[in-house]
Amino acid sequence: MAKAIRHIEKKTMSPEEEQTESLSEILSLIAKNKETIKNTLDIMNELQNAGVLDIMNGLLKTREKVGVIAVQQMNQLTMHNTIKNGIQTAQLLGELDPVKLNTLLKAANRGLEQASESTERVSKWGLLKSMNDPSVLSSLSVMVGFLQGMGKELNEQKH
Repeated sequence: MAKAIRHIEKKTMSPEEEQTESLSEILSLIAKNKETIKNTLDIMNELQNAGVLDIMNGLLKTREKVGVIAVQQMNQLTMHNTIKNGIQTAQLLGELDPVKLNTLLKAANRGLEQASESTERVSKWGLLKSMNDPSVLSSLSVMVGFLQGMGKELNEQKH
């Protein structure tokens, strides 16, 4: 039968050996990620040339003062309203049907183009005559539908 192991010798490295091993690990990682490191250095160089790194460095050095100013600005009543309005706008945009919105925006753009090209004044009689134009009737129908939907929502908000 074999003898029981009572003592395990742990290999200890000298500080020089640890440093040599660490350097070889780092060099191996650098060799494996050469392209990534080159791209990162290019990005950092561009940030330096644009002055972004200097700005970030200044912000980090004065972070306490900048933090105090940021908190003071955030505590203003108008900022609270701005944040709430931004959130509500984002929610509204999320609820809009992209196809319908695209159709309305294209129609509005075309209407703006035609309005900017038209320089003649329309008389009252010409305005009444334009009601027979199918394009004008389509636009009026959309506007009436918009006003009806808006009115329904406003009435629901009152109650």
